[in-house]
Amino acid sequence: MLALDFGTVLYGVAQLAGLDRDNLPDHFFKQVRDLANRRLAIAYPSAAWPELVRVAALTTATADKFTLTSGMGEIIEVYDKDPLLNIDAVPQTYRLYDDGTRYIYTRGSKKTVYVEYRKARADLTGDVYVEASYPPNSQVYSSKNFYTANTGTDGNGFVDTEWDKVEIPTRFLGYLTQGIFTDYLTANGTPAEMEEQKAEGLLSLELDSLIREEGQVRKVKVTTY
Repeated sequence: MLALDFGTVLYGVAQLAGLDRDNLPDHFFKQVRDLANRRLAIAYPSAAWPELVRVAALTTATADKFTLTSGMGEIIEVYDKDPLLNIDAVPQTYRLYDDGTRYIYTRGSKKTVYVEYRKARADLTGDVYVEASYPPNSQVYSSKNFYTANTGTDGNGFVDTEWDKVEIPTRFLGYLTQGIFTDYLTANGTPAEMEEQKAEGLLSLELDSLIREEGQVRKVKVTTY
């Protein structure tokens, strides 16, 4: 994935807000971080972005009942064959079920299906890294990006192999910067409708690029009765 540096978003919002990017208060960083979650929640499901859509084979010992993994977000489609390699892959009828564990139920005594899904969105929650011990799955902000600890850390400095970068598609840069700035104005009592229109326009441009330039046109699902 072409992933952006979150620091670019942070500094971009600061510039639009007329703040000194080299002397940003901690509360501003946290505000931008939290507002970014709202904007990412809008951007992620707005299209089948290639950076976020994946296909995985699921197998089961119990026919027609498949367990979804934690990395799977919204389910886009379920196929009988790998749709990346087979033009005759047929979409399957399925039902989602969630009792704390997420499942897909199909029909026809299937033991293997191919699930097209959107990667689950990680919430941005980390504070600026300080030299300390962190348990697994802790999130911090360091070197302009958010990272999640893949193992427990011993507090002897930031070691790259102990952390996984929280990746955000580069194509969201303009929308995030403008959208967070718009939310920043609203949060500070000066809502600006024109700024929101700019943010929506930037996301629309990316969608237009996906469809017209990259040619990623998907069939519309039609439900019949």
